[in-house]
Amino acid sequence: MAAVGHRRADPAASSGGGRPCRGSPPEATNPTLTAAEALDVGLVTEAVADDNLADRAAELATMLTWPPARALSASKRLVWSGVGASVEQRLAEESRTVSELAGTADALEGLRAVVERRPARSDRR
Repeated sequence: MAAVGHRRADPAASSGGGRPCRGSPPEATNPTLTAAEALDVGLVTEAVADDNLADRAAELATMLTWPPARALSASKRLVWSGVGASVEQRLAEESRTVSELAGTADALEGLRAVVERRPARSDRR
């Protein structure tokens, strides 16, 4: 994330008048980028107004407290172990993982949150 009115890097150290140099690695040219340019080249995932930066950062930090670490780790493991495999080849491991996680406190909290129509809370287990 980047604030719209902020430029990254030192303009004196950049080339091309502080503009990003297409085709050159950023570490070689040390360009100064606006938030819009950083977004355009994929350096950040969103650009927000300067006045909204702190609020948006807090919002994202809150979002990162869910899902629980154990479930996130299991999801990443399933995705990476499934690269190049068919769905049928991965179903057994996915079923085992779902069964292992289904009885955890975080899974039960997630179900309660859905029923109560509220955001789930996690202790990051």
